[in-house]
Amino acid sequence: MRWNLSTKLVVAYSGLLALMAGALSVGIYWQLQRSQRAELQDRLLGTVSLAALQIDSAYQSVNDQPKDTDSDPIVNQKILQDIQASEPRIVRLYIVQLRNGHYSVTSDYRPGGNRLPQSPTRVGDVCSDLPHLLQQQTKIQAPITETTIRTNREGIAVLHGYAPIQSQLRRSDSILVIEMDATSVGQNTVRVFIIAGGILGVMWLIALPLLGWLARSLVVQPNLHSNHGILQLQAAFKELQNYSQNLEHTVKERTKELSESQNLLYLVINNLPQSIFWKDRENTFLGCNQSFAEVAGLEPGEIIGKTDYDMPWAKEEASFYIECDRRIRESKEPEFGIIEPMSNGKGKQGWLETNKIPLQNLDGEVMGVIGIFQDITHYKEAEDAAHQANRTKTEFLANMSHELRTPLNAILGMADGLQEQVFGSINEKQHKALGTIESSGKHLLELINDILDLSKIESGHVALDCHPTAIAPLCNSSLAFIKERALRKQIHLKTELPHKSPLLFIDERRIRQVLINLLDNAVKFTPDGGCITLMVKSGPPLPISTQDSYKVANSLKISVIDTGIGIIPENIPKLFQPFIQIDSALNRQYNGTGLGLSLVKRIVKLHGGEVKVTSQVDNGSCFSITLPCSNETQIANTTDASIYTGIEQPTQVNERGPIVLLTEDNEANVITLSNYLQAKGYHLIIARNGEEAISLSKSQQPDVIIMDIQMPQMDGLEAIRHIRRDPALAHIPIIALTALAMEGDRDRCLEAGANEYLSKPVKLKQLDQLIQQLLSNRNS
Repeated sequence: MRWNLSTKLVVAYSGLLALMAGALSVGIYWQLQRSQRAELQDRLLGTVSLAALQIDSAYQSVNDQPKDTDSDPIVNQKILQDIQASEPRIVRLYIVQLRNGHYSVTSDYRPGGNRLPQSPTRVGDVCSDLPHLLQQQTKIQAPITETTIRTNREGIAVLHGYAPIQSQLRRSDSILVIEMDATSVGQNTVRVFIIAGGILGVMWLIALPLLGWLARSLVVQPNLHSNHGILQLQAAFKELQNYSQNLEHTVKERTKELSESQNLLYLVINNLPQSIFWKDRENTFLGCNQSFAEVAGLEPGEIIGKTDYDMPWAKEEASFYIECDRRIRESKEPEFGIIEPMSNGKGKQGWLETNKIPLQNLDGEVMGVIGIFQDITHYKEAEDAAHQANRTKTEFLANMSHELRTPLNAILGMADGLQEQVFGSINEKQHKALGTIESSGKHLLELINDILDLSKIESGHVALDCHPTAIAPLCNSSLAFIKERALRKQIHLKTELPHKSPLLFIDERRIRQVLINLLDNAVKFTPDGGCITLMVKSGPPLPISTQDSYKVANSLKISVIDTGIGIIPENIPKLFQPFIQIDSALNRQYNGTGLGLSLVKRIVKLHGGEVKVTSQVDNGSCFSITLPCSNETQIANTTDASIYTGIEQPTQVNERGPIVLLTEDNEANVITLSNYLQAKGYHLIIARNGEEAISLSKSQQPDVIIMDIQMPQMDGLEAIRHIRRDPALAHIPIIALTALAMEGDRDRCLEAGANEYLSKPVKLKQLDQLIQQLLSNRNS
């Protein structure tokens, strides 16, 4: 068969038309499928990019299945749930971390449940169904999606998207994986295929009538139809390209907004005048602001990954910082106002005031420490200048006090000589006047001595005589000074000493002065029948700075705890200021110069220690001193704790002489009689009224009772009758004293049960002879 030109043209163009129709159908099929997949990829990429920014990598760690629905892992789970709710086509969201070469799941969420206990992968386990890119150990540095649609474990066609979760340090610790449902793409594939086939059939139906026309019109009209189809195809491509560009522009804008917000936060932190840093559990720096980097003399990026030992400060300073951080992590409590020394990058010594808080994750676990500090070197220099001015003032006080002390010693010496009748005999009034001179002079001398001690310490003229000292004998010898006063007020004295304690390298005389001062205050402000405890235990590490070095030393904490009147919080800062007494009403009730606690603080500070006070009104106070101690030598106490009470003490001191119970409410008479009788070898117990006399008589079993007749609450006559009615006390001799000297007084006293009677003013020598006589008669 021979084909003419028209037939050849018709066949050729028919074949060309069929080829074009098939190609167009296939092109439409693949273009529509590609556009749907590209739309899904763009949507997934935008979703995973926005979702990664909502998750804080600081709290992404492998956690056990939570039990508390309000715990931090559940909060993270809710964030994933909110992300899924914003995009219903998401079938699964989970976060993995690369640990020891394996990916572990830290969070997992699917619609219809939270962590899906039925899921093969448990939170914290190694992920066994890793997506394709993670199986290839592909490093995910930016949001990305796979190009291939795959079937997950449940048989669902999904497209995987990945995004690194970046911390504030720009480190990618975790990867967010999102599986988005791609079933619609497969379903659309069938529909597109049917549509393409229909288009092909329609084109053939249209082409058949045109073949005849094509044979007549040859080439021109087919070319026009072909050009028109190409233009339509180009228009479709252009529309799809515009849609993709719009979606990409939207994602870029969202990403830019989040980036600007994060940059603003960094800008604020870096422009703060205070220095900020944060560390992990291993004391490694995770980041800092520009101010901290400038103090260290490094760039912020150079500090990340270093420890304090790698920084340009001294090793002792680094040890102090790390110890402080450890204490905060263990206690989970912040510390404020920490004064720390620091050497900057240029080697210059400075001082910092630091606030530190523990950094906790959503589970409440401490992940590290955040610190903020400011340089207070200029404040310290100003403080040193103020101290220098204060020392100049104190030196002046010292010189003036010395000029006062010299003639005062002569006055007291002369008064003492006159009382001893070295210059001749004196009458009772003269003796009483000399006693007033002596007591007033001693009080003035004590004040001057306190001023001298304080001025010497502040002016730096005190040289400590330090040597290794055992704590137990020091505490017991200090208690001996206040036992008698405590006994008068029926105050229980208790010591709690450790079985073993290190030696203190201290000036024993000065520290005994400190303890006596604290114990004396405790007795002064504790009501009758109260309790005072002297407690010794290990203290916190103490920073010890010298001219050439800086170190941390162990310490011993000595506390004086009372059940006294307490101190209101606003008055506590005034306690250690010289010449300051916190309450004028108390000043009239309790004698004092206002220098004792100021001396305590300065003596302890000279030893490298510190003083702290805690108090509650009406519940008592606790004054604690912390002193550095030796790390090697250990000494053992005879007992773990010793109890001293007003009831037991007389049996310990009875060997010193007969016990005399003096019942007198006038303080001047108490001092006069007690001083004289103690000088004669008697041991004195003081009662202020008849009720106390009865109570002390029962508990102390004195050898002699001296009973004043006129007293508040219960008078002496009534007290004598109560004592004589008690068979256990009936044998104790009683001397009655009265200042009335009226007719019948002697008879009333003897009738009440007194053995002897003396009228005031009492001749002390006569009283001594009378006591000796009564004791002699009793023993015979």
